[in-house]
Amino acid sequence: MKKIIKCLVTIICSLILIYGAFVGVDCVRLYKVGKSDKPLITVNEARGEDYWKCEGLGYTVTYKFDPEKAVASEEEGKENAYPGSYVYSAEFRLFDKILLWAWIEDSEAEVERFSYKKECSEFDENDSGIKEKDFHNTENISINNKEKAIKIAQNEVTVEYDSVSVAFDEDEQMWKVMFFNKNQLGGGQTVYLNNDGITQLCIWGE
Repeated sequence: MKKIIKCLVTIICSLILIYGAFVGVDCVRLYKVGKSDKPLITVNEARGEDYWKCEGLGYTVTYKFDPEKAVASEEEGKENAYPGSYVYSAEFRLFDKILLWAWIEDSEAEVERFSYKKECSEFDENDSGIKEKDFHNTENISINNKEKAIKIAQNEVTVEYDSVSVAFDEDEQMWKVMFFNKNQLGGGQTVYLNNDGITQLCIWGE
């Protein structure tokens, strides 16, 4: 009887070790792949408007992507969870609960900073080049990167331009999108939007 129990314990421990090694290998592999792959053995998949969740043997990997942002190249598109979409985060969970790793691209890493309150305090309310109401962007559309900020801000643009620059106020969660011509002084337009994609202010003539 003792030999049987010892044999069963050995088998169970061996299976646990094999399973642990299997999960460990796939965990590392998926982290290195970064933006595209499924578990080695995929049991189930769930796809939504902005996510792709794959269930393996006791673990899950979930990719978040921006369906409105195109990838930079065809090669990059092949590496992404959804061809042609920009993946900005992923996470790996054991039993869909214990987080083993996660990454998110800092969409504001290359965005200049500014102070919305400071700039508003410097504006002349009587200036005809300032608009504070009757905007097109009035519905909540979450902004998670500068490309999306530009796309939404374009709804308010009434000037011709060949260049765009973006700044972000982290404290106020406000985006500043400037549309202008490189070789022209003045004549541009600046659109201020909050992080929900709602326009707060427009300035012309800068």
